[in-house]
Amino acid sequence: MLARRCTDRADPFSSPWAVLKDLVREPSRVRLLLMAGIFCFAGMWTALRSLTTPYGTEVLGMPRGAAGGIALPGAVAFLVCVVPLAYLSHRLGELRMIRYGIALFVAGLLVGFAEPTPAFTAASVAIASIGYAVFSVNGLVALWALAPNNRVLGAYTGLYTVASASGMALGPALLGATVDLTGWRYMFLNAAVFGAVTFAVFTLVARRAGRPLATAS
Repeated sequence: MLARRCTDRADPFSSPWAVLKDLVREPSRVRLLLMAGIFCFAGMWTALRSLTTPYGTEVLGMPRGAAGGIALPGAVAFLVCVVPLAYLSHRLGELRMIRYGIALFVAGLLVGFAEPTPAFTAASVAIASIGYAVFSVNGLVALWALAPNNRVLGAYTGLYTVASASGMALGPALLGATVDLTGWRYMFLNAAVFGAVTFAVFTLVARRAGRPLATAS
């Protein structure tokens, strides 16, 4: 029992509560900012996928069955690109690639807003899907790289799951609220604005990290 108490005192991350306290008390707040970025991007991606079908019926005049297939090219693009993007991310760095992915995501949304036709909307979702694929292979790795040591990687995986799941739950509601204010025609533009905010968050994360990311040891 005495040995266990000594071990607990020596390990500053002996409980989940200790991990959370370290996360909150970090002076740069870089890990909290990263989790905020994860929340934002996961939320906008889920919102885009959720609201594309009603967008197709309301703006493009498509039947619901056809509108539901708009996202199919995006799914194919995601699957084709995810492995090459993971390899490229290892060479260029996770945070840099995430920022590139968000920029591509926003560019895809602007394509869809500029030309509201079924073909351009499908292309828009495909481009945005590639941008999200960049994030999906790097988000958790980036959070791991900022972990204080490898003993807390399991806890950080849980934190990533909480941030992304919260975004997925709230993102469609947030984007839907903007649709109520501006109408369906501006859905892609509204999502692009949220994407720009996400880009700003990850830019701040990259500046505060101040070094190339590498897996914690």
